[in-house]
Amino acid sequence: MSEKVVLRYFNGRGKMESIRWLLAAAGVQFEEVFLTKREEYEKLLNVLMKIKVIYLITMHALLQALYNLSFVLQASQEKIKALPTISKFLQPGSARKPPPDEVYVKTVMAVLSHLFKQEAQ
Repeated sequence: MSEKVVLRYFNGRGKMESIRWLLAAAGVQFEEVFLTKREEYEKLLNVLMKIKVIYLITMHALLQALYNLSFVLQASQEKIKALPTISKFLQPGSARKPPPDEVYVKTVMAVLSHLFKQEAQ
């Protein structure tokens, strides 16, 4: 890793202490930035919220892509199923999950409903 890890937290012992110990034990160099003002804390929260939003947008895009893949031509699906690693995965007793049923779809839609509401606006 070419860049140092930056730890931002309060100057005291707490939850970050275990992270410091792990990084030190692993030989990872890190820099500590102590939060002393509310503005610094709010800036950190803002950055974390942006990261969460990026994560949610990425997950939404992946789910949309998977949904769109379900409409691929049958011939393409057969070519994919013929690949050795995919074929092995599709065998009975493999780690493959069952196809989504109504309960599964309703659960996913309920959990991610806030993402779909934004899309409609």
